[in-house]
Amino acid sequence: MSQSETVGERVRRWAEDGQLYVLAGVLSVLLAWLVIPLAGIAGAYAGYRVYTETDRDRIAIAIVLSSLLALALPFAIVALG
Repeated sequence: MSQSETVGERVRRWAEDGQLYVLAGVLSVLLAWLVIPLAGIAGAYAGYRVYTETDRDRIAIAIVLSSLLALALPFAIVALG
């Protein structure tokens, strides 16, 4: 990384190799489990993008499944409760 690299260039580089979607997915999963379950939608989308744009299949599947579980679990608890 050079000293003259701007934030926009760094984000663009992260988006090209999928790191941005992995980071967004992990943060969305954490947010979905800890605070707002609806953030699981963003996590599932980020995991889908990781799956389609990179060769990181395992992390993509983990992000999608944990996002959807964090989204569905509160609704199941309310429905069964």
